[in-house]
Amino acid sequence: MKHRSPYPVDNIMQSNLHSFGMLMKERKFESEHYRYGFNSQEKVDEVSGEGNSLNYTFRIYDPRISRFFAVDPLAIDYPYWTPYQFAGLIPIRFVELEGLEPGEPFETKKDAALNFSSIYGAFSIQENREYSATIYSYTDKGGNVKYTYNNPKRGSKAGAPVNPVRKKEGKAVAGIHAHGAFDRRYENNIFSSSDIVISLDQGVPEYLSTPSGELRIIDPSVDEIRDRVRGDPGTVVDGNSPSDPSDLDKVNRKYAVREGLTRKERRLEIKEKTKENRKTRKEYKQEYKRILKKRND
Repeated sequence: MKHRSPYPVDNIMQSNLHSFGMLMKERKFESEHYRYGFNSQEKVDEVSGEGNSLNYTFRIYDPRISRFFAVDPLAIDYPYWTPYQFAGLIPIRFVELEGLEPGEPFETKKDAALNFSSIYGAFSIQENREYSATIYSYTDKGGNVKYTYNNPKRGSKAGAPVNPVRKKEGKAVAGIHAHGAFDRRYENNIFSSSDIVISLDQGVPEYLSTPSGELRIIDPSVDEIRDRVRGDPGTVVDGNSPSDPSDLDKVNRKYAVREGLTRKERRLEIKEKTKENRKTRKEYKQEYKRILKKRND
């Protein structure tokens, strides 16, 4: 699925590129040991030469022709686009997300958590509302164990509801939630005491997508949780999630909202983003139902 970017596309400092990512001749300044390029995706130079193949996890992209080598897994939902197109053919407006939608298979629970964080971490900051889901495992028709998360629930500024998996979905292996926008009144870059209690009650690890742009985890089976009253920072898993530009502890510039906004401008942006995200969440929910039905048939 093609989405408006929740944060600006990464600036590429070491190469000059054409709009769809093709290297400009004699305008390259990269080290031969650096394997990442356009949109911060890994280059697969062994396939078609330097900078001519990019690994978007689920498909290989050729920036010379602005096309993927394989059909879009969601092509059936977008008949008005060729299944090989990139970013809706408007790269200055859209980005191509390498993650799939909720319900799609991931190889590890960490991959599922990263996907949740990239999508719902942005929604959470944009709307200043918490989101929660449960990561679960299931066995596909080929006998392979896969991981995904159930349809996330939207909460309030102060919390999100527990979102357990149903028996027909699979076995819960971790919880995950996003803490909303940066707020000086709360330590919302760490796990709260209620987060810890829920993790202990569920008996599974808990992931957290923070407004600082980090994905963190606590695991009650192996971690010594330090303070159930004041909360716990957990362990950083990844630092590339969408961040809030207002967060003083932000670790990246992949901003979910624009920086430098006045309070009034930020309120208006939140209102607009909430409207856009509501439509996207509805589409995700419908797609998730179709995925479950197909999987269980």
